Amino acid sequence: MIPFKYTRMKTAFDAYPDRVCRTMMQLRALIFEKANTDKIGGVIETLKWGQPAYLPVDARTGSTIKLGQLR
Repeated sequence: MIPFKYTRMKTAFDAYPDRVCRTMMQLRALIFEKANTDKIGGVIETLKWGQPAYLPVDARTGSTIKLGQLR
């Protein structure tokens, strides 16, 4: 598991039901794994509208990915 850099991010994940949180954690790990390439250069993990979001470090290398649960 990749540790959270910010407490607010962990709190956002913990707010989801366990089943949803587990799936989101798997997606989070995959995002970090795939983004750590020379082409993308990593991602910035942040909250957008209270939901985890991942932005490429280098401009014009990809789109923001936002995780959440449909209600």
